[in-house]
Amino acid sequence: MNLSALSKWATDLHVVDPPETPKTAFFYAGKDGYYLRREDGTFIPLTTENQVRQHLERVGVNDKSAQTAALCRIRTEQYVKYVGPLAGWTAGVHTLEDSGGLILVTESPRIIEAREGDSAFLERVVTSMLEDPTQPNQVWAFLAWLKQARANVKAGCRRPLPVAAFVGPRNSGKSFLIELARVALGGRQANSFRAMSADTAFNHECAGAELLVIDDVQASRDHRARTRLAQAIKSWFFAGALRVERKHHDVVNLRPVHACMIAVNDEPEHVSILPAFDDSLADKLSLFSCQRGDFWGLERKAIGKLLNDQLPGFLHFVEDFTPPPELIDTRTGAAAWQHPEVLRLLQSIANETHLAELIVQNPDVRNRCRRYGEWHGTAAELQRLLLGSETTRHSARELLSWPNATGTYLGRLVDAGRPGISRGGQREGIQTWKIKIPTTPEDED
Repeated sequence: MNLSALSKWATDLHVVDPPETPKTAFFYAGKDGYYLRREDGTFIPLTTENQVRQHLERVGVNDKSAQTAALCRIRTEQYVKYVGPLAGWTAGVHTLEDSGGLILVTESPRIIEAREGDSAFLERVVTSMLEDPTQPNQVWAFLAWLKQARANVKAGCRRPLPVAAFVGPRNSGKSFLIELARVALGGRQANSFRAMSADTAFNHECAGAELLVIDDVQASRDHRARTRLAQAIKSWFFAGALRVERKHHDVVNLRPVHACMIAVNDEPEHVSILPAFDDSLADKLSLFSCQRGDFWGLERKAIGKLLNDQLPGFLHFVEDFTPPPELIDTRTGAAAWQHPEVLRLLQSIANETHLAELIVQNPDVRNRCRRYGEWHGTAAELQRLLLGSETTRHSARELLSWPNATGTYLGRLVDAGRPGISRGGQREGIQTWKIKIPTTPEDED
């Protein structure tokens, strides 16, 4: 809106029921104050009414009553329920589908245009990291995922998309894959583990980033956090809307266009941050096995330059790529894909990690450790304690449903070097186990 139109709109505000009100440059965001749209399409905050009056005076609206009328009209007609960036949405005012309310998106994603060009380096890095002679579809599965994620962002379309987890050696290039996806999907990313694992109720920052990232440095190995992460994968990426919470603000349901990547080292204690895999996640979580990428022996600065120079050509290659039929899904566009070795690794460590959590939660084990410094007994005796307590009974019944499950999981925990769990001696030919866990004075019989 030019200044003359704004002046006319403001001076006409004292008229009751004007025939047509031009679109205003001012918006009211409640506790966040006011926002002014500049000529370049960006928005700046105006924290006080006095600042709004100053801008009105600048366009010739000097009458105080006209200014007051303008403020009232802004508050009633230009109220926005949400202000900030929103993943996949262009800057501007948008109407919520469910409630009809307005939201003010302050920034657009930076979409780099795809065009034909050299992308040999980027193709080589991706291929060298994901190529596996035993699993020829792995490279294509990643490209199909990236192709669909980019298509969603370009279209501003919230669509279910599997979370992509990458498991590989330290310094193999997993962070480079994340950086590649970030710039391909609009340039914005957010660390999302705390919000997705319910460690914090506030997920406002995640709403504004097209790429959500979790790595094994940020994440917790607590079984409960992993369970909440599994639930979040379903509710964040496979629901029609996301419940966005911000401190001291009303909750609003929005439709951000998200993709999510998880990067972990291929060591059991790091892989254990991933949610326990079951049928409910089979179409929602992709598992990629990574090896060290071929970066041509280049330094970080040279790698960054090649990423910027070759990205348009690489994106053209991705957009022009047609996935094999088995990697296409009618609901998500890109089908979930699981590397068998990663899946086996995840399944093998999940149960014993869960058992360790149940041991810590069990009041009988805790009380024995408080009194005598440790619990000592057979796997069968431990299983009876876990099944006999209301605290652990339900989970233990599911976990220990086959013969010798407790002993098998205890052995895996010892072999993995789990602190506080060790093998004891033989009792009448039966293996015993020793468990030491930290206790507090509050642990009672």
